[in-house]
Amino acid sequence: MIATSPLVRCAETARLLALQADKVEVVELDELRPGSDMDGLLQWTARQARKHDRIAWVGHAPDVNRLTAALIGRRQRRDPFCEGGGGGHPFRRPADHRPRGAAMAGDGEGVGC
Repeated sequence: MIATSPLVRCAETARLLALQADKVEVVELDELRPGSDMDGLLQWTARQARKHDRIAWVGHAPDVNRLTAALIGRRQRRDPFCEGGGGGHPFRRPADHRPRGAAMAGDGEGVGC
């Protein structure tokens, strides 16, 4: 599953990513808009992790940096995305680590637009 901000650049990026994957659903989320509520996104992600082995987020810097930091248990991320750029932050959640309520299963990745 790919969750994306509904804003144009991110939505286009998510669709391009989906073209490279087999049977991947793209969902637009207001929680990925710039300045949105991080806790709402993490709660949504925890619910989706029960149904999906892999989830990707396509959002905006600096929010995607904070999301990545929250998922790996850090307060801040020191490798911010440059404006207009993108990047991936793959992670694997250890079985006993559930940062900030995110019950992730398998791998995840965040992309900044």
